[in-house]
Amino acid sequence: MLTSEVGLSATQRERARGERRARGILTTIEAAEYLGTTQRTLDWQRCKGKGPPCHKDGGRYYYRRDELDAYHASCGPSRRRSRVNAALVGKERDPAGHDSGEVPGCSEWE
Repeated sequence: MLTSEVGLSATQRERARGERRARGILTTIEAAEYLGTTQRTLDWQRCKGKGPPCHKDGGRYYYRRDELDAYHASCGPSRRRSRVNAALVGKERDPAGHDSGEVPGCSEWE
């Protein structure tokens, strides 16, 4: 069970979030960023019974990083991601630090 962030000071909330992330537990927004998709896509997949496994605690949904990795590995290559990667090949590293041949958030999946 996760600790509720309701009624905590800003410092306590940040500490609780850091502990949660250190344990590999991500919010829907963090999981979407980790997978290189949108929060809306994860919400839709959850409602349809598809997508990565999620866990509900109170009124919030959380995702475990190891389960996201396993889910992504089971999906195989994405045609869209392949097209995006192909379009980015050969571009220089941008100021934000993203690699030229990768979509931000997808480098650990290749």
